[in-house]
Amino acid sequence: MRGAPILIALWLTAVAHAGEPTKPAAREHYRAGAAAFQTGLYNEASQHFAAAYDIEPSADLLWPWAQSERLAGNCVTAAGLYRKWAREDQTPTKVKTADDQIALCKRGPKHDNTATTTVTEQPTPSPWYSDKLGGALTATGIIGVTVGVTFLALASSSHSAAKQETVLENFEAKLDETTLRRRIGGVSLGVGLAAIGAGATIYIMHDRRQRALTAGTDGRVVFVGARF
Repeated sequence: MRGAPILIALWLTAVAHAGEPTKPAAREHYRAGAAAFQTGLYNEASQHFAAAYDIEPSADLLWPWAQSERLAGNCVTAAGLYRKWAREDQTPTKVKTADDQIALCKRGPKHDNTATTTVTEQPTPSPWYSDKLGGALTATGIIGVTVGVTFLALASSSHSAAKQETVLENFEAKLDETTLRRRIGGVSLGVGLAAIGAGATIYIMHDRRQRALTAGTDGRVVFVGARF
């Protein structure tokens, strides 16, 4: 919205550059209101601006008073003050500005172009050993290696037994058993080692895959950042 920067600038400078009241008591309330406004104590600021206006009615006091009420969430009071401020010198620009501020108040704080920047960050990255995928692959790999070693040992036993057979059929059966066990052992061992390797890789890459993201807005620009 093109008018947003103008409105923001007007809001930020209104308290600092509005003409101070000439009466000492009004000036004291005005300065106290300005200090409260700048620290975000909008209800307190409104009370001081109201007191200053009661002592010395001035159109210059209506704007910071209205702003204080709006930022405090008192839209009805703020709307009346904006309209009164616009009537003091009813130019198209002032009327438009008052209408925009009233609409801004009605939409709520999340639409306020003057909202402060908010930042969200992901929790601290979890330790590498808590990675579920890495743990599952590693466990699968250990089982595979165990099964592979077991079958290879059984294959060696079958081969030794085959050498002791005197009956041809039994000899051939033992050799077939040896071949089958070697295949199962070899496949299981290979799969197990591959799974362990994949799990180790995931553990190594765990910290690199953890990124802390930040996001926020100043009302006009949305930003997203990442820490690697």
